[in-house]
Amino acid sequence: MMQGISWTSLSGYGRSVLAAGLISLTAGCAGTHSQPESAMSASSSPAGNVLVSVPETDCEIRVWYNYQVVAIPVINERWITTGLTLEERARRAFDTRHRARMNARYMMSSAEEMKALQARDMEKYGNPDGPTFEYLVQKSLNKGVDRDQAYKKIIASSARTDNGYNEECQ
Repeated sequence: MMQGISWTSLSGYGRSVLAAGLISLTAGCAGTHSQPESAMSASSSPAGNVLVSVPETDCEIRVWYNYQVVAIPVINERWITTGLTLEERARRAFDTRHRARMNARYMMSSAEEMKALQARDMEKYGNPDGPTFEYLVQKSLNKGVDRDQAYKKIIASSARTDNGYNEECQ
């Protein structure tokens, strides 16, 4: 779970983002997903309806991003029960985080800041959109980690966010 963020500390906006994030993340999971009861009580709307607003400020976008990735461990547990392989779970966890990263960037209000992040990623990973799945696997293999451990590391890292960026919005 992200540090410093709890259900009770969230604004109405944050709660609607969390509910929307859980719904969007679990939409691809096997089986039927119903919204958590606690998320339902966060709004005054009838059960089954989720009020979702589009994040406008960079901090709202950061909250949205964090809640996209915070659910990955829970969803991974579902993937385990459905029998997905470790590699497939790692790919799905990576893809979930990568999509959240890309969508957050496209929502940013400053094109210059987005370009700065792309330049950082280009220098760090050789790709303006951040590391690729293959890059992360190879990075672990180069450190002497076996493939299964590399996949486990990808799943774990998919749920972590940068505390430095998070602190800017607290």
